[in-house]
Amino acid sequence: MLTADCYKVLTSCSYNQISYAFCSFEGNTIGVFTVALLEGCGYDYFPADLDNNRNITLEEAYLYIKDKVSSLGFIQDVQAYPTNSNFIFAEY
Repeated sequence: MLTADCYKVLTSCSYNQISYAFCSFEGNTIGVFTVALLEGCGYDYFPADLDNNRNITLEEAYLYIKDKVSSLGFIQDVQAYPTNSNFIFAEY
C-alpha cells in the first residue's frame, strides 16, 4: 500500500487527469511534469532548493513542480505523499 511510511510519491496529476506533453524542451517532446522536474532539480541550476541548503526535499520538489506546471498554463494536480516531507529528493 502506498500509504506506508517507506514510500515517497510524486505524481504528475490526479488519476482522472491527463499528464500533458510539452514540445519545446530542447527540441524534444517530454511531459510538462518532467520539464518542471528537470528544471527544478538540477538540469541547469537548482531553483527548487527553496532554502539553498544544497538539498531538495520532496516538499520543495513538489512545490516547485506544482507552481511551474501551473505557470505554463496546464491544469494538472501535481501530488506528493507524504505531504510536507523532509525526505531528501536530490542533493548537489
